[in-house]
Amino acid sequence: MITRFSLAAAILLTVQPAFAETGTDLLDKLITAPGSYSQVCISSSISEGIPIEAFRIQDNSGTNFSDSNIELMEAHREELIPAIRLRLGAIDLSQEPKSPKSDPNASKNERMMSDCYGADPYSLNSFLLEIVKRTKAIEVLLELMTLEANLSKSIVNAERGGSLPEVSGYYMLVDGDGYNDNEPPAAIERRRDLNRSRIVQRDLVMLIAILLREQKFEPYLATDFEKAYVEGLREQAHERGLDAPEKKDDSHIKIDPISGIRHYDYHNVEIPYSRQLRVGVRRAARKWISENTEDR
Repeated sequence: MITRFSLAAAILLTVQPAFAETGTDLLDKLITAPGSYSQVCISSSISEGIPIEAFRIQDNSGTNFSDSNIELMEAHREELIPAIRLRLGAIDLSQEPKSPKSDPNASKNERMMSDCYGADPYSLNSFLLEIVKRTKAIEVLLELMTLEANLSKSIVNAERGGSLPEVSGYYMLVDGDGYNDNEPPAAIERRRDLNRSRIVQRDLVMLIAILLREQKFEPYLATDFEKAYVEGLREQAHERGLDAPEKKDDSHIKIDPISGIRHYDYHNVEIPYSRQLRVGVRRAARKWISENTEDR
């Protein structure tokens, strides 16, 4: 005989798995344990002048999101968006990121071959930006704009001798930035830390452009950024023979949905960064916000 208590308990046990964790909990887990790890044998580098590499988040250090985590973030997009919005607004660029812990779920082989960790979930890091990109979170455009502006101001302040903005990861060398025997080690470290901040700032500009491009927003499509990207695609297609009609398709050839130009999905276009370029992207973003964002 099933008592009223045992029946209620059975119903509770059946229903509990249907309740998903909060968006904040999921966001923290995704950033601290992305789920896919590989060995990095050489240091990543970026061209002199630190261009924008469209449309790729620059830093991963051999760590990426696993397929299961990508499916998880896409399936729970609705819960993640409010959490992302709050997180972007809460980032403190003066706060040093905490050292991440190793992913306890990493495989034995991954642990032997690589450092299995993500980032401080409350820092400005590449995983947070990648989540925005993968979930196509146009809803957080205002927060991205504010964060990018704050980081830009912090960089200017650091260039004048002030404190460096704090970011997590982005351990990339700028080509040609070798050691100078006459330069103190502290000065070298400071210059490279400042370059890290510049790379992140460009990633933020690029991420804003990605979100607007996915919307096929006309004011964005008229920007110098988009024009430079399409021109870069066209040059690559010509250099690699992808504009020739007899060129056979393969699994790595993609067709750009905006320009219709064929390109290899593993080749990125480098766009020289300029203040004018940034201003154009931000102007388009402000227009999107004014036309599409209701009072929160």
